[in-house]
Amino acid sequence: MAGGRRKKHHFSRIHAFPCGKASFESDLSLIGGPGFSRVIYCNDPECFEAGVLNYGKTMLELPTVSNVVPLVVVIGATMGKELIEDWRRKRQDIEVNNRKVKVRIGDGVFHHTKWMNLKVGDIVKVEKDEFFPADIILLSSSYDEAICYVETMNLDGETNLKLKQALHETSNLHDDSSFQDFKALIRCEDPNANLYSFVGNLELREQQHPLSPLQLLLRDSKLRNTDYIYGVVIFTGTLTCNSMEFIKFSVAGTSYGRGVTEVGRAMAKRKGSPLPQEVIQEEAHVEEQTEQKPSIKGFNFVDGRITDGHWVNEPRADVIQKFVRLLAICHTAIPEIDEETGKVTYEAESPDEAAFLIAARELGFEFYGRTQTSISLHELDPVAGRTVERNYQLLHIIEFSSSRKRMSVIVRNEEGKLLLLSKGADREFQEQTKEHINEYADAGLRTLVLAYRELDEEEYSEFNQEFTDAKNSVSSEREEMIEEVAAKIERDLILLGATAVEDKLQNGVPECIDKLAQAGIKIWVLTGDKMETAINIGFACSLLRQGMKQVIISSEAPENKGLQKMEDKAAAAAASKASILRQISEGKALLTASSESPEALALIIDGYSLAYALQDDVKDKFLELAIGCASVICCRSSPKQKALVTRLVKTKTGNTTLAIGDGANDVGMLQEADIGVGISGVEGMQAVMSSDFAIAQFQYLERLLLVHGHWCYRRISSMICYFFYKNIAFGFTLFFYEAYASFSGQPAYNDWFLSLYNVFFTSLPVIALGVFDQDVSARFCLKFPLLYQEGVQNVLFSWRRIFGWAFNGVLSAILIFFFSISAMEHQAFNKDGSCRPRDPRSHHVHMRRVGG
Repeated sequence: MAGGRRKKHHFSRIHAFPCGKASFESDLSLIGGPGFSRVIYCNDPECFEAGVLNYGKTMLELPTVSNVVPLVVVIGATMGKELIEDWRRKRQDIEVNNRKVKVRIGDGVFHHTKWMNLKVGDIVKVEKDEFFPADIILLSSSYDEAICYVETMNLDGETNLKLKQALHETSNLHDDSSFQDFKALIRCEDPNANLYSFVGNLELREQQHPLSPLQLLLRDSKLRNTDYIYGVVIFTGTLTCNSMEFIKFSVAGTSYGRGVTEVGRAMAKRKGSPLPQEVIQEEAHVEEQTEQKPSIKGFNFVDGRITDGHWVNEPRADVIQKFVRLLAICHTAIPEIDEETGKVTYEAESPDEAAFLIAARELGFEFYGRTQTSISLHELDPVAGRTVERNYQLLHIIEFSSSRKRMSVIVRNEEGKLLLLSKGADREFQEQTKEHINEYADAGLRTLVLAYRELDEEEYSEFNQEFTDAKNSVSSEREEMIEEVAAKIERDLILLGATAVEDKLQNGVPECIDKLAQAGIKIWVLTGDKMETAINIGFACSLLRQGMKQVIISSEAPENKGLQKMEDKAAAAAASKASILRQISEGKALLTASSESPEALALIIDGYSLAYALQDDVKDKFLELAIGCASVICCRSSPKQKALVTRLVKTKTGNTTLAIGDGANDVGMLQEADIGVGISGVEGMQAVMSSDFAIAQFQYLERLLLVHGHWCYRRISSMICYFFYKNIAFGFTLFFYEAYASFSGQPAYNDWFLSLYNVFFTSLPVIALGVFDQDVSARFCLKFPLLYQEGVQNVLFSWRRIFGWAFNGVLSAILIFFFSISAMEHQAFNKDGSCRPRDPRSHHVHMRRVGG
């Protein structure tokens, strides 16, 4: 019995590595030959061979330590990083919560209290260079006008100081004792993430007074240039370089100002036409006059008829006086006077506004003082021939809005006259100053119209009541109510003239756009400029070229002008929509007709028409036309329209969209796009805070896309394919080994080799490839922009390439495994017939796989 069993054991090949070929006559042949590879002894539990052939478990068993250690290392490193960051945050929280601020307590005295102990309704006193411990409503300050300067760099990244001003009714709370009998009730909106809006009112002595962002001091902003402020806690816990220059203006039908703008010069260069001889002579004259006087930032105005007080000799000097006075009064800027030199500088909301104030000062109307209720000027009196001081009582500021496209102020002059001064878009006043506005637009200048009218007491009294009621409202319709009241008063205005401000192009903008176009990137311009300005900037920036056909969809079409004056607004809107549809259809017909010709098309549409083009039943037709054009320019676009156009392209085409902007009006567009790029500039950091990438100048977009975009696409796609390859090669060597081991579950490699394969042995090459790989130099990428199309067409991450890498992994596994098995074939047994350990063989296969 025993001998028979030994004989059977002698013929069994189950334990043998392929040291020789299997016999076809053998009943128990190896895998790969006929027959079966498993020998089973039925109902014979005492059989020695059966014990050898039986498996203790049906699962592969590896030591616990080698399985757990890599997991512990990865999770432990992540937890350690989070622990360090949490500890740092905890220390910061402790430090912030234990800061101290002066708070008025029950005995009427201000004592230092920790920030963490503040409660809603507490009266706090914040001193110079201290941070605000909570969201606070400003009550008063060390200034008589109850103003203070605030630095909000911690909130929005902006370094320029912002002016805040308390209500006139609380501005007399100048010292600690003045709060002895102070009682008030504040109603306001719930806390939200919006830094630039606030709705509420303050009830004092049974009278309500509107609160606005002008009175709101946000936590973590800093008090600057102000000795102290008093406030009440309301919440606790929780493309251009914008270098604006005043160039020209038009008053009473006469245009003033000389010189050629950068856009005009660049446009002439792009069109291939030289500057006219008279323009060259005018430039030489301007340069000669400029050399004789020091340059003034924001003021590049040259005209002997106006400068140095000569405007008093002009035929319409009275209109010029009103025009420049309006520039000096209609704004929200704050003057800062240098105590040593007496020089006045301006903190303005926009570069345009600062340029207007500098221009007014240079023309004899210097804005030098502002309180809650007054504006002070040094004016050149044309009668007396000298500078005099004038004070204007400031009654109301009707702030700029994107729907009205204007801002206004209501003042009372020293003679007691009530004046409404307004500046804004030129749409309402084009007829009287159209020629000069178009001339300025052709030069690439930003135009603005100035107008005014006198108010009578009865009309102002009615407006004052309605406007106060609207501002005191805390409902969601507050802004609409204010707009409605403002529209009633801003009518029947008398045109004074128009301004022209040059928004200087950054260095390298035309070249950058040209390179991006060569790379196959379609560029759309969404701007608030008027159509003529946008077209000429398009020529200057290479978006528009000579020979390009322009498809213009405009509300200025003759039939639309009549429609806008119709009494029936619904009928007018329907007719306007039909007109826009007709223009889109004509554009599509032109697109179809020009498909056989090499001439490209450019689509240009204004904001009024765009509102209809974005309606649900029109937007598909508009998008079809826009996609077929080489360039698209949307003029007079509101922030909402910019975001809607971006969403339309992203959702309907499925293409990746990138938006780039530098102002608060670009935030919606940046957030809607797949990739938002913010430009940090004078207009603030709101665009940067809302973007995915931030750059200092527009020209850096060229390197960001063409160089880093190309490199990153290649790195990431190659890295992912490399991951597929190495893991497929790893998995198939295990599969082949199990086939040779009769699927016994015997591990092919040392358990540490298995566990550390991805964590250590093969991670560094993949990471190095994903971080440092550069197929070509940066200079080569910029020289040949079409390389960017490698990513657009997904050349390196197509299914064909992925399957190619996978097949390469399978092939590598075959070569590595069978080469190693063949090489180690005669080393499987010792001389005495015993099996050698598998570690040398598995180590050899593993090293070949890692090294291969």
